[in-house]
Amino acid sequence: MSTRKFVLFPLSEIAPQVVHPELGVTISELLIKIKDDKKIHLFYS
Repeated sequence: MSTRKFVLFPLSEIAPQVVHPELGVTISELLIKIKDDKKIHLFYS
């Protein structure tokens, strides 16, 4: 989870201040530090 942009990006939209239980950093911080450069396409219904 912490290394997957496709997980962190949508999670950061709904819960950016949630702290990862093992790493002790917020979802927003994880997203900023991620080295995944793949593009994310969100689909809204």
